[in-house]
Amino acid sequence: MRVPRAGSTMLEMLALVWAFAIVLMLGTVLLVGVARMEQASVASLERLTAQGALADQFRADVGQAVAAPDRAGDLTAGPACLILRMADGKEIAYRWEDKRLERVERGGPETVRQQVSVGPGCMAVTFERTGRGVVVLQLMRSRKAGGPVHPQEIWAALGGDLR
Repeated sequence: MRVPRAGSTMLEMLALVWAFAIVLMLGTVLLVGVARMEQASVASLERLTAQGALADQFRADVGQAVAAPDRAGDLTAGPACLILRMADGKEIAYRWEDKRLERVERGGPETVRQQVSVGPGCMAVTFERTGRGVVVLQLMRSRKAGGPVHPQEIWAALGGDLR
């Protein structure tokens, strides 16, 4: 009769190493997935924060405006430029140029230029003046390079609400 030995056989050790390798692989896949989700969440938060700030500023400017003229000084309104005239005679222009949105405020002796963040992934910005004093700012976004374009619109009414 054989006496059982204390210890493990080579096959038991091999099975344990395989099980440990599978657990490590699953853990690595899980960590990579979590890292990608975190990056997507950060990008989404940055985009939503920038879009919210832009929407607030744009709606405040359009809401205080009394007119959206076709021309003001050297600027001409069009799909890449919106001009707003305020009650006090001051002019505010939004211009999309070189993949940047600029807000230009003219009134009196000085001109104030401000870069407005549109968030990551914005490929183009267009402006549209519709009837009844409604102004639409459209952001064209692509989630991936070469992917489909997703328009996002911000609507505002000259002088505030249309009620």
